[in-house]
Amino acid sequence: MRKPGFEMFVRLCYVALLCLTPFPSNARTQEAAKPFVVTESAFTIETTSISSTGLWMWWTAVFKNPNPGYYCAHPQVTVTARNSSGEVVGTYEKSMVAFFTPAGTIAYGDNLEVLEVPAKLEITPAKCYWTKLPTGIKPLPEFQARNVRLIPIQYRLKVSGEVINPLSQDIDSVMGAVLFRDQSGKLLGGDLFYIKNIPAQATKPFMDDLLDRGAIPRRYDKFEFMVFPTSLINYDRLLQP
Repeated sequence: MRKPGFEMFVRLCYVALLCLTPFPSNARTQEAAKPFVVTESAFTIETTSISSTGLWMWWTAVFKNPNPGYYCAHPQVTVTARNSSGEVVGTYEKSMVAFFTPAGTIAYGDNLEVLEVPAKLEITPAKCYWTKLPTGIKPLPEFQARNVRLIPIQYRLKVSGEVINPLSQDIDSVMGAVLFRDQSGKLLGGDLFYIKNIPAQATKPFMDDLLDRGAIPRRYDKFEFMVFPTSLINYDRLLQP
């Protein structure tokens, strides 16, 4: 439920790209690629009148593509919350508006209505339609961020910094993820936002509010920032010489 208007826009644009870009039909491609993996996850709880149960669970996870020769848009997961007895107190399927570059890492999160405060979070990779990197073609360079900082303003946080587009084409949007950690580095929660209109081979400054207050843990010691493509990126076109 993060900025649903723009997320819907991204999905519609992605459907349009599918109509213009051939999608791999060879089942062997899917069999050869290994499933993406969850490397770490966390959740926070928010009491809210918007939920019919009065509770939202905000989940955050980091995902890794173990395939150096494959890429994928819209990876899907099953998110399940359980109580201390192992009973399901909330579950749904989530198609993430994100893109796995070859051997890439992403972070994602969302909110799930739960019946009670959960004791356990389960995030299970469901599917990803992998595309094989053409023979002799190297993966594209990754987006980078620098000078990122969190700025407390009254009862909210702003995040500012710069993102570097190393590609030879303009990019409509990338996703920024703020990951909150304790002193030992354990993941406590996270929040996402979009950075739009990044010119080719340029550095774009950004500043945005972290709007999902329930996703931000009450206490944290440090943060990590990640930036990665959304599913709107046309990776096939960018690979062309």
